[in-house]
Amino acid sequence: MKKNYDLTYHGCDFQVWRHGQEFYRAAAILREAKNISAPYYICLSFSIELFIKCLHTTTEFKSVTNVKLSVHPRSRTHLLSELFSKLPEDMKSDCEKIYSEKYTRSLVEDMEHISDVFVKYRYLYEDINDHNIPAIFVKYSYRKKDIKTKKARELCIDILENVGAFFYGYSTKVGNFFQALE
Repeated sequence: MKKNYDLTYHGCDFQVWRHGQEFYRAAAILREAKNISAPYYICLSFSIELFIKCLHTTTEFKSVTNVKLSVHPRSRTHLLSELFSKLPEDMKSDCEKIYSEKYTRSLVEDMEHISDVFVKYRYLYEDINDHNIPAIFVKYSYRKKDIKTKKARELCIDILENVGAFFYGYSTKVGNFFQALE
């Protein structure tokens, strides 16, 4: 006999957070190995995306085998600023306040700066004709004389790392996931 439940939980989802934590740890391993390149940027920016997504979810329990998870900052894009903009207003204000106190910078502005890192670095080769090429790639490709411009897309690694550390800590605190860190 199947027991039916009718329970709905709104808040921070552990499974989404845990997935983000795995990418955050992978980025930390790359950082320790001094491999500060596309894989590092991708892992770190994807972890930020997952930490943002975990903050605003709904889980519906219908039965033991029927659980539905809805991530509310749902989007067909990986743009971090867009995902952040879909969080509840009070949460966005809280994030901006805590971030600016810690880093003396605007979270919204920093999010705009790193918003498309995942897409730009995941498909690095697709941007050659877009004149929006990461500096590392420009140095490599320019010698081959197949790029007509020296214009490069600049990435401030400090901002990416600050935002990553912030959302890792914030989502851990909001979700009360401290036991998972032990």
